[in-house]
Amino acid sequence: LSACAGGAASSSSSPGMSMSQSCGASGCGSAMVTITDAQGDFLNYVVTLQSLQLTKANGVVVETLPQATQIDFAKLVDLSEVLSAGQIPAGDYVSATITLDYTGAMIIVDDGTATGLKVSPVDQSGQPVTQLTLTVELDRKNQLVITSGRIARLAFDLNLLASNTVNTS
Repeated sequence: LSACAGGAASSSSSPGMSMSQSCGASGCGSAMVTITDAQGDFLNYVVTLQSLQLTKANGVVVETLPQATQIDFAKLVDLSEVLSAGQIPAGDYVSATITLDYTGAMIIVDDGTATGLKVSPVDQSGQPVTQLTLTVELDRKNQLVITSGRIARLAFDLNLLASNTVNTS
């Protein structure tokens, strides 16, 4: 996966707090995180969204996803899905990390037939993809700032066609 606004892929994660934990003296604000996909050649691209973490400027990581959920990226063309909307500890957030679980993924490519062609996700060396973590560093001038009394929005605009290669053989 690649995010249209740029970013760096990473496989590291650090333990953090959940959004349900106390917001402390700084309070809470509201954040809405959405995702959409550009039009592509997939009839279905169903994977499990395992985690959505936001990282503050001071390094604190906040998990915003209450539970893992299946998502079909192919259905998000010209449509946004709300991934998370809730109370988040106030602060300046500098990155967001999405973890996808490909175990049991249902990926069907449009091959011109009515049913399409089911494919299995593999990495560049041909090994099955089981989990993928994508970290997007936010621009310093456009960080996600969460404050009390205001709703902050973070939108992921993905392009599966640009970040996947399909080999029908």
